[in-house]
Amino acid sequence: MRTRPFPDFVIPGAMKSGTTSLARLLAALPDVTFARPKEPTLMMGAGYAAQNPAHVFPPPERLEETYARAFGRAGDDTLWGEASTAYFSDAQSPRMLAARNPEVKAVVLLRAPAARVRSAYHFSRGTLRESAPTLEAALEDEMAGGRDGYWPTLRHLDYSRYSRHLARWQAQLRPGHLHLLEFERFTREPLAALREVCAFLGVPEPDALPCAPSANATVAEVDGWRGAAMRGLYGRSPVKRVLKPLLPVGLRKGLKTGVQDMVARGAPPVPPPGPRARAILEAELSGVAAELEGGFGFRPMHWGAA
Repeated sequence: MRTRPFPDFVIPGAMKSGTTSLARLLAALPDVTFARPKEPTLMMGAGYAAQNPAHVFPPPERLEETYARAFGRAGDDTLWGEASTAYFSDAQSPRMLAARNPEVKAVVLLRAPAARVRSAYHFSRGTLRESAPTLEAALEDEMAGGRDGYWPTLRHLDYSRYSRHLARWQAQLRPGHLHLLEFERFTREPLAALREVCAFLGVPEPDALPCAPSANATVAEVDGWRGAAMRGLYGRSPVKRVLKPLLPVGLRKGLKTGVQDMVARGAPPVPPPGPRARAILEAELSGVAAELEGGFGFRPMHWGAA
């Protein structure tokens, strides 16, 4: 019998590494219940409320109530999960989650760091969260200390130093409760990867994909109709604030998925980084794969092609 409404597992990251697709596949399984929204982002360290005034951080005494609403009428016989990607690099999130459910598990998808940074930058530009006009400007701003205290997913280089963040998760979770999955393998072999995750979580492994994977679209253009659609989904407007509470969660989710699929269809590819940005990414992130293999026994097999 479940006594407290906290997740049994989380997919804390990495942002732009397939978390939405994996969450959708797991949510379609009969033995899993996913939070709505899938990223409630409730277990964050102090100080982030001021950085993100549009997000509501409940006071500690209302945390259980807020999580209970996110999971709705979920039964006690299913696993509860969520996928807040800001948790991955937050110093307090692993401790806060483990304190409320000592048995919590984490599935972390890891993407080739430079490719992840490019995708995250353009996604954040398209959703109005990123103000730097170029990837190079964003990286140089971060290296100069201009992003200290920023929302975690906008510290592109820091977020991609995977081993540093994984060490915190490993320290807080019980042995065997942290599972690493290569994004590039997940995209190539989604069913095999899903079965692997199900075995880790302890739920029956499906014989086929329960639904089509989907993703949050990343678009290179921010001025065309695709950029306008992304701003409509993720931006802040009086109309959105009025309509959002009036629409059922299922309808909102369906509309969002439909718009994302439309935006992604035929979208121009994310452009390669310029020479300066490429040099920064190489200098700052070239050792990430070796750190993962040495510290966690995780050897990416497909990052060279990313």
